[in-house]
Amino acid sequence: MTEYFELNVLQNMQQTRQQQKQQNNNDVSFGEFLTNALEPTQESDVGFKEIWQSHFPNAYYHVMDASKIPQEHWQRNDYPFEKFFAPQIDDSVLSWQPSGIEPQMGDASVQARMESILGQNAIVVPKELEEKLKNNPQLAQEMMQKIERLFAQQGFVSTPNTSALIVFDENGDIARFRLTSGGRFSVSSDEFVQAAKKRRAEQEQARKNAEEYANEQALAEYLARQRKLG
Repeated sequence: MTEYFELNVLQNMQQTRQQQKQQNNNDVSFGEFLTNALEPTQESDVGFKEIWQSHFPNAYYHVMDASKIPQEHWQRNDYPFEKFFAPQIDDSVLSWQPSGIEPQMGDASVQARMESILGQNAIVVPKELEEKLKNNPQLAQEMMQKIERLFAQQGFVSTPNTSALIVFDENGDIARFRLTSGGRFSVSSDEFVQAAKKRRAEQEQARKNAEEYANEQALAEYLARQRKLG
């Protein structure tokens, strides 16, 4: 696992692309991309989008809140996940509803849609997270580490015959994913989504606790000052 991520991406982007060409479409692990693309530096003004696209040139990056798509829809074989693999995407993917019986994995239409996105990768982040990333390069590093861990856990390797779709929530956690490989895909499970929701709830409770503690401290300091003045 990569222990840290430095942000000299712009200076190394050309070198990374050249190394990819030399691979001649051989399998390349995500960790190898990180090693080739990132070198120690003091630069910290490169955005998450640039980091993501330096690892996967021409990868798609969308700003919309897809983390709240109902899990029962996201897991269906007929969910229009292929729409995320395009330069532009509209909000219809957020309100999609099934119109009939779910097709089987081996259905020709399902296989055709999976084949249409092979060799491509896409990230989706909500607007709230996009704003946080503008002033927090450390958060961008943490998100890349989460992507790397997910790929390692799922045994995913980026090749011309695979694709990855990763959805982040407003806190920078992976809320959902679809990893396509060899005519099949692995999709974020109910357990994965519930764990993500639990993390969000714990983070929100921790934030509230911190605010309450700060308020109590401020009140205690104020009363102490008043006693001294009295």
